[in-house]
Amino acid sequence: MTNINDIRVSIDPAHLQRLIPFVAVHDIRYYLNGVCVEKAKDGGVYLIATDGHTMGVIYDASGTIEGAESVIFRVGPGLGVASKAAASKLHRGLKYRLLVQGQRVKVACSFNSEGDAELFVQAGNSLIEGKFPNWRKVVPDFSNLKPGFGNDMNAIYLARIAKITTDKRFQGVSLWQAERDKAIVARVPRVPEMIIVMMPMRDGATDVATAFKGFPIEKMPEELPELEAA
Repeated sequence: MTNINDIRVSIDPAHLQRLIPFVAVHDIRYYLNGVCVEKAKDGGVYLIATDGHTMGVIYDASGTIEGAESVIFRVGPGLGVASKAAASKLHRGLKYRLLVQGQRVKVACSFNSEGDAELFVQAGNSLIEGKFPNWRKVVPDFSNLKPGFGNDMNAIYLARIAKITTDKRFQGVSLWQAERDKAIVARVPRVPEMIIVMMPMRDGATDVATAFKGFPIEKMPEELPELEAA
């Protein structure tokens, strides 16, 4: 049986900003209203957030978890702001981590930090009880994926992906799908440690004639007429 007081989690605060767009909000499935940290078999941790329609998964090689195989913690507005500040630059020369210590979540240099070394502490009990879904069940076999996708996609999902990278010069994204009506996987080259899994829209056109119906366009003539002098 897990003793909550023994729980210790340390992760890169930059990852929280990338996951926030995928966290459920006021969902009756209360265990989705937070970020799950799960121990990886060969070291590091997986960070997972989902609203049931889209899911972000990050492998944090530097992450650690003790006292439990996995935990779910809630993300208040202040925690998101502090994590962004800690990740964007060193604050007074200090390097911060996002830490879970028992029921407490904070952005600090270490579990025992005080003063400037403790940037933010989230009020109240930050742990969410409950069993997080088996996220691996919806991650397709990468070897079956092909570039592109054959379904319509909710544009809101693309807006979420756009928030992942902070590199304004390059915000490329590649989309992959095994076959029509299967999950769509997005990859952002600037964040290779993350995958985004999205459920496709089941309706929509399946052929070019249907997809472009309603947008008539005339073909350009092979030779344009010469203009006459005024």
